[in-house]
Amino acid sequence: MWQNQTAIIVFLRVPELGKVKTRLAKTVGPEKALQIYEYLVEKTLIEVQATDLPVFLYFHPHVDEVIVKRFPKFFPRLQSGTDLGLKMYHAFEEVLNSYPKSMIIGTDCPYITKDLLIKASQLLEKNDVVVGPALDGGYYLLGLKNNIREIFEDISWGSDSVLDTTIDVIRKMQISYSLLPRLSDIDYQEDWEIYQQSNFKF
Repeated sequence: MWQNQTAIIVFLRVPELGKVKTRLAKTVGPEKALQIYEYLVEKTLIEVQATDLPVFLYFHPHVDEVIVKRFPKFFPRLQSGTDLGLKMYHAFEEVLNSYPKSMIIGTDCPYITKDLLIKASQLLEKNDVVVGPALDGGYYLLGLKNNIREIFEDISWGSDSVLDTTIDVIRKMQISYSLLPRLSDIDYQEDWEIYQQSNFKF
């Protein structure tokens, strides 16, 4: 029953040349960066789809009809807010109105699998918050049962302090949390090369 399900929110930017993976593009070029980004989006959405959980795609700056047609069971939405924190807060606010649990991911971490997402959902049964730490000091997944505004405020988004600041807020609020394995995002050429050398092949 949907009443017991964890909804998955995926934040993604519409694949456009010169507007995605800009840090990666500085060394591999914008065409290759776009190609890698399209791969990351496809892989992420295939893993998400395999969970059989309800999925909301929050696009920026507009809904991509090609992706919507490719994954017709997903619910397309638009991101709203002046910064990443507000955008995530608004997305959780909408989805948690219909589902008891929700988790948000981006499309930067190709190490996210169906099994990891299901594990996160299970951890959310017994914890108020589930966090997937990223190697760069951010996080690749955040799971909530209640929308907690403080988690999204006064955060230096894009810095290496995002995870630590978030955990500090959670501890100060004295709510339960669980951490997933630490994984890497693909932001730079080195990240991509390490990923290619792993068991995952492009």
